[in-house]
Amino acid sequence: MAQATLGEEFEAFLERHQPGFDQIIYVGDGKNDYCPVLRLRRHVRWILIYSIYSRTFSSQDTILCRRLKGLDARIENAGLKDGLKCQVRKWTEAWEVEEYFNSLWS
Repeated sequence: MAQATLGEEFEAFLERHQPGFDQIIYVGDGKNDYCPVLRLRRHVRWILIYSIYSRTFSSQDTILCRRLKGLDARIENAGLKDGLKCQVRKWTEAWEVEEYFNSLWS
C-alpha cells in the first residue's frame, strides 16, 4: 500500500472536519509542505446587508512560510505556475509567527 502524501493527509483531515473552517493558517518551512499549501483556498469576500447597515467580511487561508527554507524556494519558483491561491506571509523567527497570531485577536 502506498504512503499518502502530506497533501492527501491534509485533504482527509479537512474531510473529517466538515462543514469546514472559515480560515486555515498553515505554518511550514520544508519542501514537503508545498503539496498541502496548494490545497489552501483563495481569498473570499462577501457583503452582509441588513436594512440598517452593511458589513464586508473577508476570509482567506494563509501560509506562514519560513524565509530561506525549502518551502519558500518552491513558492517563489513555482507557486503561481502551480496555482497557489492563498495569502503568503513570510517569517524568520518564531516571535513573528506569534505576532501574526496575536494580531488576529486584537
